Amino acid sequence: MEDLIEPQALDRSRTPGPERLEPRTALILVAVFVLTAAVMIGYPYYTTYVAPWRRTVLEVGRASFDLRYLVKMLRLRAGGTRKAGFDLTVRVLQDIQDRELIRQETLVRGLIVSEEEVSGEVRRRVTASAGGAGRFEDLYETMLRGAGFEEEDFRDMVRLDLLRDRLLEDFARRLPSAAPQVRIMAIVSDNAQKAQEIRTRLEGGQDFCRTAERESIDLASARRGGDLGWWPKGINDLTARGQVRALGILLKTRDQAETIREELAAGADFVRTARRVSLDDRSRPRGGYLGWVSTDYGTGKQFAAKSYGLDPGRISRPIDTREGFWLIK
Repeated sequence: MEDLIEPQALDRSRTPGPERLEPRTALILVAVFVLTAAVMIGYPYYTTYVAPWRRTVLEVGRASFDLRYLVKMLRLRAGGTRKAGFDLTVRVLQDIQDRELIRQETLVRGLIVSEEEVSGEVRRRVTASAGGAGRFEDLYETMLRGAGFEEEDFRDMVRLDLLRDRLLEDFARRLPSAAPQVRIMAIVSDNAQKAQEIRTRLEGGQDFCRTAERESIDLASARRGGDLGWWPKGINDLTARGQVRALGILLKTRDQAETIREELAAGADFVRTARRVSLDDRSRPRGGYLGWVSTDYGTGKQFAAKSYGLDPGRISRPIDTREGFWLIK
């Protein structure tokens, strides 16, 4: 009987069965599971509902404005409604830009507006809009609710209006009371060779005004004998932006453009080819005529600056643009 061992005395650590995880390991696994689930659920939510609102829609200097701010300003301008058309959106973006430019310029010039001045202007506007009847606090709250403004938004708007007035006053103080001016006469020509011929005739004694009336392609000044009026003396931006008179054919791929260019080099007529194959609806009926296009990337067509170096009559290599591939003559 002394050799019998009670079941309670058995070494349970040696009995077969599933192993138990250490508490620390279990905690790590749970944390990894929770983190994975959060990423799988949170990332689509963030990209769909959060990230678009943080997308920058306007940059003014170092300041940037996201979509959330634009929508907020649209609602303020639209009277609290959720509908805003394209025209209103453009006006609001312009207003945001103008106000930020005012803010930045006043900082550069050291112009400030105190909070007391803002409060005084707020009281003046609220009292004027309500005709002075009632307590100011009640009138103020009514006006904010009616316009859909938060108080800080309204004060910021008033502050910027006061800063704009400060800026205009500063401009007025810096303007000179008088400045020398020159009267300018000009003849505008369409190419350098013709301009040189006109200059030679003028140097030989030909009347400038009569020549301008006959030769200048700027009709407005030609009717006045080339008179451009009075300009501040020393102004340095009277040079004309470069332009080219161009014909063009728009094609979908580079290979198509290279093939058409080879046909043109072999003698095919540019105008007829443009009417046959160009994808540009505006110029195709006119045989590819594009008119006078600016050589400035910022204001002209993308191909203009690249084609400016071509000799007259030459055809460019395919020019890659957002519209497709252009051949320019």
